[in-house]
Amino acid sequence: MISLEKLVDDGLLIQSDIESSRPNFGDKIEFRKVFQWKSSILNLAYNNYKTHDLKELKTEIAAFAKREHYWLDDYTLYMAIKSEQKNQSWSKWPTELKQCDKQILEEKRQEHADVIDEHTFLQYIFFQQWNQLKTYANKHDVAIIGGK
Repeated sequence: MISLEKLVDDGLLIQSDIESSRPNFGDKIEFRKVFQWKSSILNLAYNNYKTHDLKELKTEIAAFAKREHYWLDDYTLYMAIKSEQKNQSWSKWPTELKQCDKQILEEKRQEHADVIDEHTFLQYIFFQQWNQLKTYANKHDVAIIGGK
């Protein structure tokens, strides 16, 4: 749902980042291939964010994380553990993870701090792009069903 082109506009990617790695999809789109490709590009955008002097963006993301902590902390930890568990359903995870052992979860939070930060970054970008789209749609009298 994140627009890669908007990430170019925002200076987090350059156009060749997108084009040079785009798979040849042919007549049929393979979801797994698209997911892997787009994930690698989003990871590149995150790495660019980390390594460039983007103080204003970092301040905005920190404010977003603080404001949305009530759901974002659990979501980002879940996504980090899900990745560690090879994207298996949570019902197939080890018992201590399924039962939300607080000590184990805190260890995972420390262990996967960078992955958690990446998911925070991606959620911020998604919400920014969503709000821009919604503002544009509302300005042109287009209703988005299910959008707040």
